[in-house]
Amino acid sequence: AEHESRKAALQKDLGHLQEGQSAPSPLLNALMARGQRAAVLGRVVEVKPAAEKWRPLLEKMLGIHRRAILPEDFKAAWDQAQQTPSPTEPLIHPEEVLQSSTKVEKGSLREFLETKHDVAGRLLDHLLGDIIAVNKASQLDKHARAISLDSGLKTPPRRLKLVPEKELTLGEEGLRRLRDLREGELRDTEA
Repeated sequence: AEHESRKAALQKDLGHLQEGQSAPSPLLNALMARGQRAAVLGRVVEVKPAAEKWRPLLEKMLGIHRRAILPEDFKAAWDQAQQTPSPTEPLIHPEEVLQSSTKVEKGSLREFLETKHDVAGRLLDHLLGDIIAVNKASQLDKHARAISLDSGLKTPPRRLKLVPEKELTLGEEGLRRLRDLREGELRDTEA
């Protein structure tokens, strides 16, 4: 019975992945069903090839924002969100993001990501633009906010040892990798 339920869960996950979603997205689906245009941050952002070694930490730092919905019509999307609560799909107000002015610092995590979506770009500026990437935790104190390749994080007044994200879903490459992983797991359950 446990084997069959795992197999069914993997097949369901693969269905979402084939639709371009890394997880169930009730709010996004409700918006799309009503003809509203919206993007998901994790689908319109790609990790630059040179920054691939940072992918697990980038995804950890973005966290729930990977599933953030970027609607064209915020008011209509907010009205829909009241009817379709989905705590795992943050709704981003595009005008508020575009009005914010965040300086992207040289060497920040923001420089490791690319997007053609204006709102997504500005949101990334806000979330990651002042977090400087360094190689070792011993270098964190050279910057106001920083993250190290060995998983140290400095966001005053706290310091954390992060656990890098294992399920990598960012961009088309992340979605492809997760789909490959799930297909391999499904094959293993059928063996």
